[in-house]
Amino acid sequence: MLAENQEQKVAYLRDIFKAYFQTDLLQLSNVKNISHLRDLILLLAARTGTKVDITRLSSELGVTRETVYNYISFLSGSFFFHFVSRFSKNTDKEVSSGKKIYICDNGLANQLIKLSEGQLLENAVYLNLRKYGQVKYYQDKNQREIDFVLPESNASFEVKRNAILSDCLRLDKISKSLDILHSKVISYTYIDEPDIVSACLI
Repeated sequence: MLAENQEQKVAYLRDIFKAYFQTDLLQLSNVKNISHLRDLILLLAARTGTKVDITRLSSELGVTRETVYNYISFLSGSFFFHFVSRFSKNTDKEVSSGKKIYICDNGLANQLIKLSEGQLLENAVYLNLRKYGQVKYYQDKNQREIDFVLPESNASFEVKRNAILSDCLRLDKISKSLDILHSKVISYTYIDEPDIVSACLI
């Protein structure tokens, strides 16, 4: 069902989250303190596009790390949040590295907390890229980063609100060092460059 106006859209999204919270969270989970889980959802939503720090979340919520892990496992299993692993050719490093977080829908995210334009753009790109296979991110010890890597497609993507040519050159250099053949910068604004893709086209 499509909303006829913005107010109706907001109402639909609120109903969706209410149903999720009341049905999935309260009835299907074994959460003893629902307020802690609610607070965790808000904290995670605010961190969209960033790496999850379990220790910090544990401290902010006043619960154990094990409890946070259990909550996150449930939220991941119910597909409300997606947790993206680091890309590495070393399996041990990939498993041990922190995961980046993305939320299932931008509209729902805005009902929970106000995200920046950059966060919303990156989250939207992630939700589209995951249709094409497993998505990962890359970061090395020198803090060089790539927003998204699709190992099965041997492709990398960087998300920028206003991309420039140097963004393409930087992404291409890092990608080649990882033996990734295809790289594209995704820009919110249209740029007439062959290696820059408009966000509206993905």
